Amino acid sequence: MNDTEQSASATSDANRDNRTETEAATGRNNITFLKVRGEIFRTITARPQPDLEQTTSSSSSSSSSSSSSSSSSVEDYERQIRLEEESKRFIQELISLIQNEEFEYGVDTKADALVRCYIVLYPLPAKDWIGRAYLKYFANIPILVGLLRVVARLDYEEIRPQGPMMAAVALSHKDTEVKDCGIRAFESWGALDSLTMLENLDVSPEWLQEYVKKVVFYLRKEHNASAH
Repeated sequence: MNDTEQSASATSDANRDNRTETEAATGRNNITFLKVRGEIFRTITARPQPDLEQTTSSSSSSSSSSSSSSSSSVEDYERQIRLEEESKRFIQELISLIQNEEFEYGVDTKADALVRCYIVLYPLPAKDWIGRAYLKYFANIPILVGLLRVVARLDYEEIRPQGPMMAAVALSHKDTEVKDCGIRAFESWGALDSLTMLENLDVSPEWLQEYVKKVVFYLRKEHNASAH
């Protein structure tokens, strides 16, 4: 084997070793993430859970109807109190995780695990709570970036409409990293209904505008859509 062949063989072996190491690391991360998500899910469900179903009842009897209405109002009030308490707990835990974790694209974190658990347990309220946290910490760049990265990893249907609204607002933020995260979110979701907005988006610096063009090209190709 000559020097060229030896060099090519060494490069091939090195690339194969790198792929194997990357795949192994990804597998370990997935296993760890599933364990963490399971632990978080058990912690949440161990607490008293608010009933998300509205209780309605009707009766032909006026006295029965009045009593049922009064009982339903009390139950609704108590349910709202419990939901508000749960929302405060969720936002506090989420922000704490974002502040204490290092985010890396393609790697799930405890913050991702927490959000996915709450999306399962509280499909509608959890999205509102995430949006509430987004508005509350809009001036805090690290937290804002963390929230955008977390929602970008959710399925589009799971987080809409709050997720796309958060990403759209991020595009007008003065911070470049926040705008970048907004674009990355739309790229990750790959939804056709974001194409028109991105086609008409004008952002700076120039490299970010080039990124937008690449995402638009990808979405057109993915959905077989023509340019407007």
